[in-house]
Amino acid sequence: MPFNQALDIKPTSIVGIKITLWDQDNLPKEGAEYLVDVVYSNGEHRPVSGDLIPHLAKQQITMLQTLLSDLRSLAETQVLSR
Repeated sequence: MPFNQALDIKPTSIVGIKITLWDQDNLPKEGAEYLVDVVYSNGEHRPVSGDLIPHLAKQQITMLQTLLSDLRSLAETQVLSR
């Protein structure tokens, strides 16, 4: 009887991407993480996640910093003015 060959399980599709941005008063002050929902040939979903910053160009990081700053200002205006 031959040995069972391991199934050749491969990623087949990406069904979702989630990006989390944060801006904190303590360290690390700003950051971004990703979570990718990968479907494999056996039907299994496995998340792949990590730090987004090393995958971004300097201009993209600057744009995210500007976005976070604008969102913080908006939140402070809307929440703290109540």
